[in-house]
This record gives sequence, C-alpha cells and structure tokens, in this order.
Amino acid sequence: MVTDAYAVDTNGYPVKRTNHKYARGVNRPGGAFQGKATEDSKMTNIVINEKEIKKYYVPRASGKSEFSFRQVREYLQQLVEFYLYKFRWLRFGIVGAVGAVVHLAVLYGLSNLMGLWYIASAVIAVLAAATTNYILNHIWTFKERKIDNLSVGWLKYLLLAGLMDGTYIGLLAFFTEVVGLWYMLSAALSLLIIFPVRYNIARLWIWGDWRLSRLITSKHPDDVDYEWYAFTRGSPVQKWWKQSIAKAVWGLLPEGSEVLNIGCGSSPIMAKYSGVGIDSNEGKVEFMRANFCNQGSCEFIVGQAEALHFKANSFDAILCIEVIEHISEPAKVIAEIARVAKANAKVVLATPDYSKVLAYAVDILTPYGTSHTYRFTKRKLERLCITYGLKPVKHKYVGGCDLVELFEKQ
Repeated sequence: MVTDAYAVDTNGYPVKRTNHKYARGVNRPGGAFQGKATEDSKMTNIVINEKEIKKYYVPRASGKSEFSFRQVREYLQQLVEFYLYKFRWLRFGIVGAVGAVVHLAVLYGLSNLMGLWYIASAVIAVLAAATTNYILNHIWTFKERKIDNLSVGWLKYLLLAGLMDGTYIGLLAFFTEVVGLWYMLSAALSLLIIFPVRYNIARLWIWGDWRLSRLITSKHPDDVDYEWYAFTRGSPVQKWWKQSIAKAVWGLLPEGSEVLNIGCGSSPIMAKYSGVGIDSNEGKVEFMRANFCNQGSCEFIVGQAEALHFKANSFDAILCIEVIEHISEPAKVIAEIARVAKANAKVVLATPDYSKVLAYAVDILTPYGTSHTYRFTKRKLERLCITYGLKPVKHKYVGGCDLVELFEKQ
C-alpha cells in the first residue's frame, strides 16, 4: 500500500514523488489507515508505515440515538454556517432582507411618528437601507475581500442600489401592465430577475473580484504569466490594450536597443530589445527566464524599482511601463531612473493620465484602479521628470487615457 510520499534532499528540494489514488489518507471503502512517520538518517526522507484496519458499520434500526440535543444543535449550526460560507448569495439575500426591514422601519418612524413628508421619509429610508446593506455585506457577506476606499465603495453601492431599484420598478410595471400578471406575482418575478444581477454586480464591481468582465481581464494581475497571457491570448479588449501599449513603446524606442526594463513583469515588450528586465515579483521573473523566446540576449532579475542595484550612468535606454502609478513614492523611481541613465539616454514611461475622464471610467470598470496608489496627469509626470533632468520629447495615447511618453536625460 502506497501513499503520497515526498523525499527531499538536505537543501529542501524534492527528489521523488509517488502518487496513488488512496494517497493523503483517503480511506478505502470499509477500512481506515493508521500509520506513523519515520525519518531516514541519510536524507530527510519522510516514509509512511501504515496498516489497514477493518471497520464495520451496522445501521441502527431501532433504539435511542446516542447523540444529545446539544450535539444535534451544534451539527445543524455548523451545517448552516457551512452553507452560508459556501453559498455567498444566501448571505447577500439575508442582508437584503435586513435592508428591507430597515427601510420599512425608517419610513414608518419618520412619516408616522415624526410627521415628516412621506417622500422625504422614503428617500432617507432608501439611503439608510442601502448603507446598512453595504456595511453588512462588507463585514459579513464579502468579509474575505477588502475595499481600498470604503467611501468609493459606498458610493458605488448607492449607485447600484438606485439602478437596480429603478430596474425593479420598470419590470414590475411591465409584467403588471403589459403582460397582465397580478402585481404581487409581478413583484416576485421582478425580484427573482433582479437579485442575481444585483449580487453579481456587487461581487464583481464593488468587492474587487478581478473577474469583473471577461471582456476586459482574463487573468489576475498577480498571476506570473498575466502580462504574457493578456498580450497573446487575452480577451479581445485586453489583448488590444496590451498590444497597443507595446506598439506605442516600440514606436518611441528603436528596435534592437539595449534597455533596462523596470517592472518588466511577464510582458513580451522585451521581444524587440535586448538587455535587463527587473521585477519585484519573483514568480514573474522565473516565468520570463523559463519562457522568454529572446532570452539569449536578455537577463531577468528580481529587484525593486525604488532601489536599483546598478551603477550610475549605466544604460542608454530605460523602460518603465505601467509601473509608477503602483508605487507609493514614484519620485524615488524617477530619481533612480535618472541616476542609472547615461547622458542623452532615452526613457519611456507609461501610466494612466488622470486629466482624462476616461481614466477614471477604466478604474471603475476594471480591477486595475484599486492598485493605483498615485494618479498622474501628463503635466504632473513631466514636471516630476524635469526635476530629475529628464526632458519630455514626444508622447502617444492608448485608448484615450493611457499615456506613453518618451523622455531624454539632459
């Protein structure tokens, strides 16, 4: 009998692995495993010695259950907690019901008890219910996720609530007046249609699920092959966006240049160049080392954009594409670029231009905006670069809001 065993050498690298369908303690039918681990003195090789013990189960046809009331209650409680955890939409529905109660209570209290005009009471009640829903969803329904800006999340939720409530009223009128259904049946049908839409928009848009739109993103930005996949096999919008940025860079910096690519990720931009790619994500660096087709003329290393381990005046060309907006202190990155750049070196920077309204729309509709710690405009970027001796030369825009600009070191 064999289990999933791992043998590692003294450096911790695996040297052997044995697979078996009963590995990892999965029981055979009618039996169970018992065993102990022993250690080989020559290698840290874990070996499992085990034996099979027969167990027989006889269904109880009569008699008193051996389970106490407390055990049954705890089991049912765990079962409910499991389903609430596994099926998040149940939690979302419960929160929605709580919001409905809050809405009715505030409406009754303000209009009947305090004498406020019922329309004004209804507006306040809607805001109170939506805010309650947002808070409960944040701390319970989507507690495994985080929102970088709670105020923005709240405004998004209010917008979603208004949109969904308006849609609900429209469906209610349609099913009642046009189709001819009883208004209570129309209300139930409208809720059944609205609920999954509302849940999924909240899950994808407000609580930061990267799968917001397969038309925009196909992988999570932290995946080691994200940039490569987006460029070569991503969704139509994503592929167009990434390839357009690459073409803009290639148009500003001649093919065959020897470059330092800061924050290279797993981007194929280096296909036109030779030189060094540096990234803080070790997985992306390893991916490029293993898969990059032009690796003979390129080197990829792990490092930080704010502290480059290169001598001053080392590079004739430097790329920093879609990086500085993710850095809390981008001035340090620009200072390091200026330090390692030779005189008259060409520097290409790319970042969203937040003087364009479309940049904010992209932030709302995609997961990228949540990781942007600094929002540049073209003017701010040029002013910062000039401070460190980098003169703007020419620029291009991708999608009307992504700035790709060429600078020259003075």
